[in-house]
Amino acid sequence: MSSPEVGVKQAPAPLEFKLPVDSEMKATKIVIYSIAQPHMRAFHLSWVIFFFTFFATFAPAVLIPVIREDMSLTKTDLGISGVTAVCGAIGMRVIMGFVLDIIGPRFGNAMTMLLFAPAVFCMSLVQSAGDFQCVRLFIGCSLCAFVTCQFWVGSMFNVKIVGTANAITAGWGNMGGGATALLMPLMYEGIADYVPAFHAWRYAFFIPGGIVILLGVVSMLFSQDAPQGDYRMMKETGQLTQSKGNIWAVAKCGLLNYRSWICFMTYGYCFGVELTVDNLIVDYLYDQFQLDHMTAGGLGALFGLMNLFSRASGGMLSDLAAIPWGMRGRLWVLFTL
Repeated sequence: MSSPEVGVKQAPAPLEFKLPVDSEMKATKIVIYSIAQPHMRAFHLSWVIFFFTFFATFAPAVLIPVIREDMSLTKTDLGISGVTAVCGAIGMRVIMGFVLDIIGPRFGNAMTMLLFAPAVFCMSLVQSAGDFQCVRLFIGCSLCAFVTCQFWVGSMFNVKIVGTANAITAGWGNMGGGATALLMPLMYEGIADYVPAFHAWRYAFFIPGGIVILLGVVSMLFSQDAPQGDYRMMKETGQLTQSKGNIWAVAKCGLLNYRSWICFMTYGYCFGVELTVDNLIVDYLYDQFQLDHMTAGGLGALFGLMNLFSRASGGMLSDLAAIPWGMRGRLWVLFTL
């Protein structure tokens, strides 16, 4: 009997999955109640991680009725802070695309959560408008987890259902903007029963900060990059080859393609409105209708929580239209919505 030659890499053993897969090992079915490795675990980690980056980013906006009194912030200060929270996300999303191609979504998620978690804790230390704006900038950078979310889910699910999978994870992640409006006032009020009010809002940020760290560790230890395994193993076995020297060519191709700019403007307008509302809605309801903080937060939460079904429905309609009409069907759904 011959033995394997020393130094010769052996073909990986056939992999078994709990979900039905196609020839690329991508799942052909979404089982919401499952956390099976790797497909559904990546699915659920993607939306939960994105959920808490949204939660942390808009938590300061929800507590503005308290923070502005404590720090004597003007409307201009608050407006700038809202802009900085979004600007950080724009730059980091571009960078994250390059990062994912190198280290994969598992470490991409872990890096995002662990790198920006300190900023969430730093919100408890701010003393001026400049501090507040700077910390919101860095917390907002964590919204680049959206890129990781879509990349990860896209690599795990078959093209016939990937629209639905991406839409559900993105939509459920967006619910963090509604959940923070509902929960941060409750956490603040609960803590304020034991400490002075102007200290309570600062302590409240330790809760999302701790969760962000926990999710970073969970992503790193209990998931994998692709159905075939982790990027490092796939590179060692030749299953993943790293292209060199063509990054800028690809970027140039995308920037010069008019379709990219159509998608850019479409997404910018619809998602831009959502970010604006998430930044302002609780403060607006509090001032305009003289509501108490928890009531304003509860009503404001309804807007973000609609993502439970609203964003997911777009992906489902896109996948349904693609069955008979392909990409043209997806484009008609986009145009109609």
